Amino acid sequence: MVVYGYPTEHQMNRPKPQRFSQELIVQEDRYTDPAPARLKEELTRINATRNPDRSYPEFVRAFHDRKYASDFARELNRSAEAYVRDFS
Repeated sequence: MVVYGYPTEHQMNRPKPQRFSQELIVQEDRYTDPAPARLKEELTRINATRNPDRSYPEFVRAFHDRKYASDFARELNRSAEAYVRDFS
């Protein structure tokens, strides 16, 4: 996704949420899978700042449930499957 525009003053001054390290995300000329230990290290760091009272397994479960097991995700999968079915 590409977003064009300028941030508002509020957006520029608010604390930014923790994200994956840039070297893990930005790839040049090819894509390489990070080692599972490296991903866990990054997720542990992010969880520690966003949810210091939540354990790593709780953080991962909440992420999974929000992204892959939600009603929205199930409907998205169902509708995408119906769309693709017309072309197969």
